[in-house]
Amino acid sequence: MRRTYISTDWHCNHGKILQYENRPADFTKRIIVNHSKILTQKDILIVLGDVWFNRISELKEAIAQIDCKKFLIKGNHDHKSVTWYMRNGFDWCGELLVMHNILFSHKPQQRLEGTDFNVHGHFHKTSHKIEDYEWYDKEYHRGLSIEYAEYKPILLEKFLFGDVKNEQLWRRYFK
Repeated sequence: MRRTYISTDWHCNHGKILQYENRPADFTKRIIVNHSKILTQKDILIVLGDVWFNRISELKEAIAQIDCKKFLIKGNHDHKSVTWYMRNGFDWCGELLVMHNILFSHKPQQRLEGTDFNVHGHFHKTSHKIEDYEWYDKEYHRGLSIEYAEYKPILLEKFLFGDVKNEQLWRRYFK
């Protein structure tokens, strides 16, 4: 069975993120190793932006270690073209993605008709404020922080619905 995982704001090789978010010195290695251990060929990984900073030439080799379908939602720090990210390891790249009635984005987006959730990154633990988005709705918007996820990908259904799976909801989104 194909599973969908999400991850966000890797900021690989970004020196200042160490102090901004109090990350461990080996966070880039942790992210790649954790993702490569958890994900399989059958899985989909959606990265919600801000994937790679310095030593950009290392991206392709690092991404190749993660053996699954990899989708990138471009973040505010992802300045290369969609084509460039796809040539360097991602199977798909874009600004927004709607899948399973879920809007995936880097920054929170205003409600999109026909979607039930907006799964996004961008906030980390300390850098950004939900209050800056007066339309932010905690029932609709679901923010992920890789710092709270221990630098691992999170199973989408677990992120949205917790450990107790509501079978009717699960069938609606992940059949």
